[in-house]
Amino acid sequence: IYGVTRRDSGKYICDIGHGRSMAALSVEALSALPALFQVQLENQEVKEGATITLATALTKPDVPVQWMKGSAQLQPGHKYEMRQKASYVELLIRDAQVEDAGHYTCRTEDQQTTASVLIKE
Repeated sequence: IYGVTRRDSGKYICDIGHGRSMAALSVEALSALPALFQVQLENQEVKEGATITLATALTKPDVPVQWMKGSAQLQPGHKYEMRQKASYVELLIRDAQVEDAGHYTCRTEDQQTTASVLIKE
């Protein structure tokens, strides 16, 4: 069956005279499936003053994400820039300082990926 839609859900029977086969098909909308991380965040080790880029990709476009450092939710501003284009998501951390070291997490409603950031003086 090509171009499957919800209307294709139901029972299908193949009858060849002396034999019979039956199958059931249930079609769910793609939006019902969770967004998964196709690309995991990678650990970073950078020098003080550098810009850090943490990037990931999801299996679905435009899924809302939250960026965390440890248990604190990050907010966009001069220090942090959050970008999202379709399924590609990234966090930029400007002017890396020793206190920026830690674990950064990108999370959706039910999935997450985490990377460790180390700052070299």
